[in-house]
Amino acid sequence: MTFAEAWADGVDIPSAFYPEEGAALFAAAQGCRTILEVGCEYGRSTCLVAAAAPTADVYLIDPFASVEILQRLVAALYLRQQRFSLYRMRSADVPAGQIPLVDLLHLDGDHTTAGVTVDCTRWLCRVRRGGILAVHDYQRASLPSVTQVVHTYTGDPHQWEILPSAGYLGLWRKQ
Repeated sequence: MTFAEAWADGVDIPSAFYPEEGAALFAAAQGCRTILEVGCEYGRSTCLVAAAAPTADVYLIDPFASVEILQRLVAALYLRQQRFSLYRMRSADVPAGQIPLVDLLHLDGDHTTAGVTVDCTRWLCRVRRGGILAVHDYQRASLPSVTQVVHTYTGDPHQWEILPSAGYLGLWRKQ
């Protein structure tokens, strides 16, 4: 499936993603065997990575305030025959041993300083060498804590290579 097809397929799913961000996330997910997404909201980004990596094992973490949104996302993944594990809880409550090393980590969860710190502390270590970190709302002026905290964890060029950003999607490769 192409990005254009995947984007059109999810047009009815509300999202804060712009097309250029979606395209970059789709490209990062292609060829991945394991993907962890922290913060699914309505599921647009989840459906994009599932379309890009249909044989991947996808791990999802989100407390899902709305059962209706959760049901819609699960139905969409079942229709795609996507293998996934869903943790309906906050990131801090997921046992770290439940998540294997991943090829792609997409962070778009709790945007507070404390929330981004928890996500970075718990999940950046689960990205395998050569894997990609994608952070949504990176450099968004209205959410400065996302950028500030992520810089703290990705500032070592021996550990993280900065990749070109797309809109508000920051990208890094683990060294």
